Amino acid sequence: MLRRAAPVWAMAAQGTAALLQRAHATYYLTLAEAAAAQWDSPTAEAAIAQLDRAYANLRAALEWARDGGDLTLGLRLGGALRKFWRRRGAISEGRVWLEELLALDDPTADANALAARLGAMQAAAWLASDQHDYARAAQLFAQSLTLRRALGEAEDDTHLLVNAALQARGGAISASDGALGRCLGAAARLRGPLAL
Repeated sequence: MLRRAAPVWAMAAQGTAALLQRAHATYYLTLAEAAAAQWDSPTAEAAIAQLDRAYANLRAALEWARDGGDLTLGLRLGGALRKFWRRRGAISEGRVWLEELLALDDPTADANALAARLGAMQAAAWLASDQHDYARAAQLFAQSLTLRRALGEAEDDTHLLVNAALQARGGAISASDGALGRCLGAAARLRGPLAL
């Protein structure tokens, strides 16, 4: 059986489409990260309005990343959108995007990919907490702590331990007390007493 090769122009068009999709997603990642950096500034309202106008494109970038485009880019984008989703009242949607992205395996797992995963994991934990899903939030904060240590970033452990302890409040008091005890011990080792 004789197979016809795809015309060169068709292959070039596919390559061009892939480049355009990546450029599109990269642009909207840059936009979201810039807005996240402005969140507590006088320019926050303008940045939020820009994200509102771009929301269909942000979703398209997340979809492309999730469906095989670039997982690290998608994780970074999801992490950058946490406060936006919260403000917009789209916490459930944000949680779905983040959980879908976090469920994907990343074979590269370099430091940048792990840092993106950490940011998305912490964003997912906060959104879970916002919806009073304390069990999932505590689980995500614990995973964040493990990942942070794997990245060699142990100095900020106390904040993650405090968050895990606070999330455990939705569960058993003994779990909360245990997490808080670990937090206080870590704080004493790192910097001295922790003011809560």
